[in-house]
Amino acid sequence: YKRYTLRLNLDHRFTDWFKVGTSTLLTRSLNDVGTTAAVESALLNSPIGQAFDLETGEPVFLPTTDGQLSNPLFDIESENFTDEYKINRVFSSVYAEIDFLKYLNYRLNFGIDNRDQRRGLFRGTYTDSNLGGASDAAVENTGKFTYTLENILKFSKNFEQKHQVDFTLMQSVQSFSQEYYGFSVNDLPYETQKFYNMDTGSTVLGVDSQLEEWKMASFMGRINYDYNGKYLIQGTLRADGSSRLSEGKKWGYFPSGALGWRIINEPWMQDLPFVSNLKLRASYGVTGNTAINAYQTQGALAQTVYDWDGSPGYGYALNDIPNPDLRWESTATIDAGVDFGILKGRINGSVDYYNAKTSDLLMLRQLPITSGYTSILENVGSTRNKGIEINLNTIILDNPKGVTWKMDLNWFANREEILELYDGKKDDVGNNWFIGQPLSVFYDYEKIGIWQSNEEEE
Repeated sequence: YKRYTLRLNLDHRFTDWFKVGTSTLLTRSLNDVGTTAAVESALLNSPIGQAFDLETGEPVFLPTTDGQLSNPLFDIESENFTDEYKINRVFSSVYAEIDFLKYLNYRLNFGIDNRDQRRGLFRGTYTDSNLGGASDAAVENTGKFTYTLENILKFSKNFEQKHQVDFTLMQSVQSFSQEYYGFSVNDLPYETQKFYNMDTGSTVLGVDSQLEEWKMASFMGRINYDYNGKYLIQGTLRADGSSRLSEGKKWGYFPSGALGWRIINEPWMQDLPFVSNLKLRASYGVTGNTAINAYQTQGALAQTVYDWDGSPGYGYALNDIPNPDLRWESTATIDAGVDFGILKGRINGSVDYYNAKTSDLLMLRQLPITSGYTSILENVGSTRNKGIEINLNTIILDNPKGVTWKMDLNWFANREEILELYDGKKDDVGNNWFIGQPLSVFYDYEKIGIWQSNEEEE
């Protein structure tokens, strides 16, 4: 394995109100991952097999009478087996920042992630894969390109030393593109070429190419208000649009809000010096999920083979059922908690209660085999997760010149249940989905014993 890395971090201020910067990482790696077949063969082979020729001392390809188990020593030789990955990657982010006024700031962020990967696979005649048959080789090229563009406008101002107001507007675009090309052949005339001269292979085993593209657009507005460091209010509204969903269902809207009370900053808390932190907080927010395949709503075709007068006839059939009604999966969460600290911060902790309801759950629903398909992706219903979590962080010993002993404790209780499915509050036994139960359960016959011969008359 070899890896080469070049990193550049640069920030430059042209004036008091304008600065730019970049963080760029360039990498190149070369990795021959080898094969697991050598280990598998070593485990499966008989320990009394003849691994080496008694006269020449050379390895014996088939050490036993079992013609399906080869000598693992052949697979670890690079001239017999090579599975090489060559990866070039550019990860870079640049920004430009303008301070229009002391309380008004604009920032532009642009980042790219470009990854080019070439996989070269060669399996010689004397390998566990070919067992003395024709050698084969394959080349796969995968290119991924992602970019993110963000425009952020911030307003931050303090009024009368007590009222801190922060307002943020954000617009962003994210784009993803992946191309794949694969080519494989066998029966190479000479094995030293490996996968570098594949047009000499007498048989083409396969040719494949793929393209996947998707985009996401977002708009966000957020306001924060802080009164005298004690009372906190936050409100956010976010809109996201995904190209993965159908027309009319691409956009989702996700509000959130939060309240906080720093009790520790109240004047009367000064009478309790052993308390170093105390804060109450509550929040409500909605988040979205659109983690589906780029073309899930359109369906997909698969090649099929038919008997055409004794010869194979090729055609295409629907492989995935299109679902133009797919929409955003959303999770609405209520959270209430308290943060505390005592003994000058030697004991800190938090207690949280949360209740999260997920609606329009994106899941594969099994279909009867007689339909010609096995499943379909749908917004199947809603679930709820609720529970309590307690965190405790302690500093038992703190000696800068000696022993430091810290202990962290965590305890939580969570309950998950299905609230509703596509048919309302009706169980789906075929998918093991039951109202009031978690998504993943074991469902089987109840074992009541073994039928005995003396129970025949019963």
